[in-house]
Amino acid sequence: MALLALAGAFFASAPHSAAAAGAGLMPITPLGGIVPVPVPQPFVNRPGAHLTYYGGPVMAFTENAIVVWGGSGHASSLTSGLPGFVTSFANAGNANTYNAALEYGTQGLAGTTTNQPLTLASRYLGSFTISPSTSSTNLSDAQVASELIAQIGAGALPPPRVAFGGPVTEYYVMFPPTYKICLGSSCSNAQFCAYHSDAAYAGTPFTYTVLPESTPTSSGCGASSGGDGFGNLTAMTSHELLESMTDPEVGSAPGLLPPLAWYDGSNGEIGDICNGQQATLILGASSWTVQKQWSNAESACIVSHVSGGLKGVSAEFSPVATSGAPTGFDARATTSPNGNGLIATYSWDWGDGTSSAGPDPVASHAYATPGRRLVTLVATDADGASGAQFATVTTQNLTVSTVGSGQVTSAPAGLSCGTCSANFLDGAAVSLAATPSPGAAFVSWTGDCAGQPATCTVTMSAARAVTAIFTGASPPPPSAPAAAPICIVPSLKSRMLAGARTILQTSHCSAGAIARRYSRAFSKGRVISQGAVPGTRLPSGAAVNLVVSKGRAPATRVTLCYRSRTVHVTKAVARKLRRVGATIGICRKTATRR
Repeated sequence: MALLALAGAFFASAPHSAAAAGAGLMPITPLGGIVPVPVPQPFVNRPGAHLTYYGGPVMAFTENAIVVWGGSGHASSLTSGLPGFVTSFANAGNANTYNAALEYGTQGLAGTTTNQPLTLASRYLGSFTISPSTSSTNLSDAQVASELIAQIGAGALPPPRVAFGGPVTEYYVMFPPTYKICLGSSCSNAQFCAYHSDAAYAGTPFTYTVLPESTPTSSGCGASSGGDGFGNLTAMTSHELLESMTDPEVGSAPGLLPPLAWYDGSNGEIGDICNGQQATLILGASSWTVQKQWSNAESACIVSHVSGGLKGVSAEFSPVATSGAPTGFDARATTSPNGNGLIATYSWDWGDGTSSAGPDPVASHAYATPGRRLVTLVATDADGASGAQFATVTTQNLTVSTVGSGQVTSAPAGLSCGTCSANFLDGAAVSLAATPSPGAAFVSWTGDCAGQPATCTVTMSAARAVTAIFTGASPPPPSAPAAAPICIVPSLKSRMLAGARTILQTSHCSAGAIARRYSRAFSKGRVISQGAVPGTRLPSGAAVNLVVSKGRAPATRVTLCYRSRTVHVTKAVARKLRRVGATIGICRKTATRR
């Protein structure tokens, strides 16, 4: 198992280094006898604790799914209670007072950065009971990750998504009390209470949290172990939730470098520093047991920022008719409780694989096809705090055609042609104007504008089609062909190869030669470098050569002669053997004297 290659694995280094905390792993407090844990737990505001950013992604928001492993043997009060906890976070949204994570966005940071916002907003996707392919009650982390990937592929779990430069999907996996989950030699209810890690489905990264139902009733996992241990369960879940938000790809990090995000090399992640420090969180009419989280800004373990500290931005938008495109969105109702209240950036994920950002609160977008999509706004204020809002948007197709000489234009914009189509917001009123060519005249409409005058209005409650009929006229000279799209080379460094190919395609470029090299800085499958500088303008379809990581290079072997035997060992072992007489090269046979 590679160092820090799985959440919960420990750096092999000196005491008081990253070996002091299992990255992504919530250790169990020793009880009475000796329990083999990496360091005494819990951490208690260690002097000098500070989370450092190492260049990896964060989660701009979270989409949370509860996964119940198998249909029997569970602690029913835990599996039925956790959805309420996750739902309360989704309902609280940007106003959630459990807000320590707000200060860990990566926008504008110096050095290697993903330049991402981080919000408190979340969506609860539901609880899903799966039928795993194995009946074993002793599972490794690799088995858990592989099963999740298989269940996603089979349609038993919602597929993961990425947005605003990083993963946003987290699966909270609950195991019956009789199960034992092991991460290397560390196992549930012995060395740890819970942990989080990451994997990928078809190139799309996601995070997951392992929640054994045997650990909440252990007082080693917190002070709220009474009864069914539900208080410990919610504290553990909150611990892993904020760690996933601020360090989602810790399980893939080869050390203190990307994709590691916010991490303290001596104390671990945002929750590890404050492990075991429980508090009560009030959300609406409900109260929950949560764990405090580390705040760099306040140098303390907190539930909420102090008065005057960062609060979530109240992101608000609604679909509107705009002049620039078939669909428009107005975010002028967005407000911020921080500083001067000014919103610096409105970032949009359009739900069709494209995004945009800028200072204008009113934005427009043209969808290539009709359908139902999730649109997400992340608004970031002048103090660096962000908030998100989600809205499901449906578009309907409107097709126009003409007979004779003339054209049809629309308001909102989107149509200006003889024969074309565009996709407008469901329910929108679209005005169509039939304009005859010189020497021609408008006669009538057919289809959804039948019986109306030259200016017709259609309501887009379904797909619509209209035809404008004009009297004949001399056809105008043919128009010049539309300019071909241009390949504007995107930035692909650190992207997974599959994602890089998709981005190239949407940028009207293509993937050229793919070279593969070993890399200590980039995990396997991520782009190390690209042949064209980002922003370069090339002909449509131009190929961009890529260099992709093969992962860390295998250890170099050294050939020695040791005790008359030829051996092949690593450099580290070679140094030790040379001290006791080994020589470089193969052993030579000594001639026998007669």
